[in-house]
Amino acid sequence: MKIAQRCPVCLGSGNVPGGFYNVCAGQMTSWSSSYCSFYELCRSCVDGLVYVEQEVDECKHVMVDNRMVTGQKICLNCGHTE
Repeated sequence: MKIAQRCPVCLGSGNVPGGFYNVCAGQMTSWSSSYCSFYELCRSCVDGLVYVEQEVDECKHVMVDNRMVTGQKICLNCGHTE
């Protein structure tokens, strides 16, 4: 199952500073104001989120009677309803 996590490149903003992808890896330089935009879209994510594959352990449901609120029983661990 894939889960969404905050992008480690743009820290979830979906944008990086202008010229971010023009700087060579390992160089310690500052971005110049000569770039045409102050920011550009992050190429590592979609709207600040990356989707990673995660193994899902089978939940041993701990059901609680929540019928007065939702009309169903709900699992405290995963939110499964019956």
